[in-house]
Amino acid sequence: MALVQTLTSASPMPAVPAPAPAPACAAAPASPPAAQQDDEPVIDIVINNVVSSFSVSCHLDLKHIALNGHNVEYRRENGMVTMKLRRPYTTASMWSSGKITCTGSTSEAEAKVAARRVARYLQKQLDYQVRFRNFRVVNVLGTCTMPFSIKIADFSQKYPRIACYEPELHPGVTYRVNHLKATLKVFSTGSITVTAPSVSAVQQAIEHIFPLVYEFRKDKSPSDVAAAAARARSLRADSDLDGGGSSTPLMTFVVPNPFLSRTIPPGRYG
Repeated sequence: MALVQTLTSASPMPAVPAPAPAPACAAAPASPPAAQQDDEPVIDIVINNVVSSFSVSCHLDLKHIALNGHNVEYRRENGMVTMKLRRPYTTASMWSSGKITCTGSTSEAEAKVAARRVARYLQKQLDYQVRFRNFRVVNVLGTCTMPFSIKIADFSQKYPRIACYEPELHPGVTYRVNHLKATLKVFSTGSITVTAPSVSAVQQAIEHIFPLVYEFRKDKSPSDVAAAAARARSLRADSDLDGGGSSTPLMTFVVPNPFLSRTIPPGRYG
């Protein structure tokens, strides 16, 4: 800013040579982004659930685990045992074949930590010959709220092959992104729910659909804007209180209308 002010004050003087304004052209773009960034909406993608699976490569006696394990529940009708962990807060479903599924994590890192803790518990407390193998993230559920409402009827009519809207069965539009293997539920309030194989696929699906729904935007009412702002503040407050250990991860990117460019905070998903 100091450089821009100096060049502006020197411009009325006749003794300034012609090439002098050249540095101002290079420094001038530094100020508009700061002004534009205040007006550009910010979208937070909240990861609500990460489902992962792995194998311990040994047979599991479900009755033995139900009788000697902690925080377990034996579901005989389903042929499995469920175990709950407090940190990270997840639920592990075990089958006698040695396959285990963990649900409830809010990031891929938390999902792997929970899976390893379950395997370590079986090894140390229940004396199983455990080998941690074939860990993978099966499914990720993410949600976000657009800064505008969406005319979902017009949106579904323009994309009839990949957007399915049946208001008698579901209030939202089902939109599929085949190359990402992602399924999105688009609602008229601007809320979008994404189911994808990974966290990065969730973000790419949101970036893919934003220019499409932006065409059918409509202004939100003041009450909707206030409710969305309060919900975003509560999510950030919960994340700060948790101290980062089990906080809800947020991926934030700035949306310059009408195009999309992302700005992700460093260190979140590196």
